[in-house]
Amino acid sequence: MSSAAEKIAERALPEVFTVVFKAGGWEALKGFAAAFGGKKIRIPRYKVGDCHPLVVAAGRAAADAIVERFGSTDDMHIPVGGHSLKLLAVHDAADLSLNQLAKVLGCTYRHALNLSKEAKSGSARYKRRPGRPKLERDPRQLDIEDFTR
Repeated sequence: MSSAAEKIAERALPEVFTVVFKAGGWEALKGFAAAFGGKKIRIPRYKVGDCHPLVVAAGRAAADAIVERFGSTDDMHIPVGGHSLKLLAVHDAADLSLNQLAKVLGCTYRHALNLSKEAKSGSARYKRRPGRPKLERDPRQLDIEDFTR
């Protein structure tokens, strides 16, 4: 695993995806996200058998890591992980041209270009801009309370 992929996994992935990626790699993460992304699942407390859906989707090592970290009797929501998975896909498909990458990801050329720049820099998402400052109320403006007195 390269340092850029590790940076993306640490910064951009949800926690459950980070556990899967570290334990099983990119193929395990793709299988896990395809099988369980956007769903609520119950992760067992104890080691699962070879025919369990977690093992089938992500592999034995990733399934054991998931059970060890998140096993409980409660349901867990698995995120879809669209943007972060695209970043890892860009990193994985470094030999593709931007047009081919856009076709594989199902996005525009421009979006593929931005994703490749972001993946090469190893940064997570773009920095969020702070919200607008709250405007002060104009003292000349009437409020509803002025009419109810």
